[in-house]
This record gives sequence, C-alpha cells and structure tokens, in this order.
Amino acid sequence: MSGAGQLAAASEREAREEEFNRLYARYERLVHATAYAIVRDRYLAQDIAQEVFLNIYARLDSVRNAANPEAWMTTVARNKAIDYRRKASGRVLLTDRVERWSAAASGPDRASVAEDALRLILRLDPLLRQPLLLIYAHDLTYEQIARAERLTVAAVKTRIHRARKQLRAMARD
Repeated sequence: MSGAGQLAAASEREAREEEFNRLYARYERLVHATAYAIVRDRYLAQDIAQEVFLNIYARLDSVRNAANPEAWMTTVARNKAIDYRRKASGRVLLTDRVERWSAAASGPDRASVAEDALRLILRLDPLLRQPLLLIYAHDLTYEQIARAERLTVAAVKTRIHRARKQLRAMARD
C-alpha cells in the first residue's frame, strides 16, 4: 500500500473510532439500563452492554444507516439481554414454575405434568408465547415486558390473557 493509501486507511480508522466513541459516550447508559431492566444484575448488564457495543463497532455502517440509532441499539441490547436470560434460566426456571402450578401431582406425575405444560406453551403463537415466558419464566413485570417488546401494558396483559386462555383450551383437548 502506498503512503497515501496508508494515510487514508489510518484516517478512515480514526474517523470510525471517533464515531464509535461518540456513540458509546451517548448511548452507553441507555444500553446498560435496557439490559439491566431485563437481567436485573448490574455486572451481567455491563457484560451485555460490552457485547452490544462490540456488535455496534462491527456493524457501524448499520448504525449509521439506521433511521433511529437509539432504537436500533436498544433493540440489540434488549435481544441480547433476553438471550442471556433464556440461557441463564431457560426451561429450568419455567419447569420449576410449572411444577409449583402442578403441586397437586406427586412423584413421576409431577414431571409428566411439567413436560406437558412446556409442550403446550411451545405450541402457542410466538406473539402470545413471548410475553407469557417473560412474565413466568423470567419474572418480568408487565411494564418491563411492554418496554422490552415495545408494546403498551394493555397489549401485554391482553397477550398474556389470550395465551392463558389458549393454554386452558389446549389442556382440555
């Protein structure tokens, strides 16, 4: 590479780093707060924020071209935090919750009831399943789910109500 080419590449790299640093300074708190609202662990939220900013650095052009960079970053942070919650608690937490629901069953019946409940939940439409899992498996509030899913609290309540209603109907069949 010629001297002029090296200079242009160095200048481009510096401009990219400067743009990234501006984005980091402006949105770091928002990204961290978004992750924290979902995982409820300050240190895990910091880790998630760092991963989000690594993604942002790698996809700086996508952020530049986004109509609303703040919304883009919030969505990435939310999705990453939800992924962490799923990995951390996944079906174990949901199984525990379902097992508490089926407290009347004992012994081998208890595990069977939990498996059946999980099977039914997985059959739900994803739009109904997501809020249901967030409230029961991840212990999020209606307000947290509304923020994470970019819905109103009323819409979250409606989806959870419909999911429960469908689960009851499927359980009867």
